[in-house]
Amino acid sequence: MRMIVYNASPTLARFHASNAFVRGIKGPVGSGKSTGVSMEIMRRAREQKPAPDGKRHTRWAIVRNTYRELADTTLKAGLD
Repeated sequence: MRMIVYNASPTLARFHASNAFVRGIKGPVGSGKSTGVSMEIMRRAREQKPAPDGKRHTRWAIVRNTYRELADTTLKAGLD
C-alpha cells in the first residue's frame, strides 16, 4: 500500500473543515481542487461507521460541465 502525503492549501483546509451538506470550491487551474475534493471523499468515507455487514456504504457526486472535463481532471486525479 502506498503512503499518501497531502498538505491542504489554506482554501482547501477551510473546505475540509466545513460540514455543510453542499459545498463547492473554485480556483485557478492547477491549484489542487480535484485532489482536494478526492481527499475529502476518501477522508469522509474512512470516518463513516461501518454498516452491520462491515462495509462503509456511501455515495458521492462529482459534477463537471462536460464529460471531457471529468475525464481530464477528476478521473486523472483519482487514478494518479
